[in-house]
Amino acid sequence: MKLRTHTVPLPTDYVSQLRNQGKRKKSRCFIEYFYDIEVGEHNSYSFYSKSWEVGKGTAYRWVEEFNEALEIFDAARELKRKVHYQKAIKKDGGELCPKSDGTNGTNAMERLEHHQEPIVSTIQKSSGTIGTNAMERSFNIINNNKEDSFLDKEFYQFISEIKMSIKNVGNIDDIYKSYLKVKDLLDLGTLSKIYREYSNETRSERKVGLAKFLDDLIYLSYCNPYIELDNDGSILTGVWNKEKEIFITKDKNYGLSSSRYSEFNNENKIKVINYVSQEK
Repeated sequence: MKLRTHTVPLPTDYVSQLRNQGKRKKSRCFIEYFYDIEVGEHNSYSFYSKSWEVGKGTAYRWVEEFNEALEIFDAARELKRKVHYQKAIKKDGGELCPKSDGTNGTNAMERLEHHQEPIVSTIQKSSGTIGTNAMERSFNIINNNKEDSFLDKEFYQFISEIKMSIKNVGNIDDIYKSYLKVKDLLDLGTLSKIYREYSNETRSERKVGLAKFLDDLIYLSYCNPYIELDNDGSILTGVWNKEKEIFITKDKNYGLSSSRYSEFNNENKIKVINYVSQEK
């Protein structure tokens, strides 16, 4: 009997998500599509429409959704590999070439493997914008600004969840760069909530991606500032509801108009601690 040892990594998170939503048939279709990619079997929308017993429009939509799920899966796997590689370097104290202890060839092999870099095609080297080079730049930016655990457990979880429910949120690298500018003022939970709200009420042809949503300060329209206010030497802390023009503190609510808020701000009597989503 011929041994059957071939295996493929399967994005089980996405499969589980579909099954938990009662979409077991769709999860089986995803597994078929994923296997076709792994073995290099290219099929048409018409083929999948017949194989999955759905309309051609549904097959087209599912293939688009499957590709988005796989994009997240691939990015996360690449990131995990690079984080693992960086942690190995850190455990050596940043020393890439271990000193030889006279053992037979082992250290030479370890040095070779330690110096091994991702293979980059000629096209990737010339363009400098795709593939491994792009991921290297992304990882370096991320790794220089925050701990690996933050990105692995929080940011990519945020991106994975939001890309599952909203299409065309934009490039992950660009989103992260934009988020770094506001991360001290806007947490990921709030960002997720307000971007979903923005997407639900904005026509698709006018909707912008997450990076532009942050860079163009669109997020401010969906937030209220949580502030410290110097009121004649008395420091008050609370949320300013700009629509109702009310300053809400733990003990008391104060009337605070937009013009008066601007006056306080110009006098440097207001410090924004962070932004919170607006209560509907």
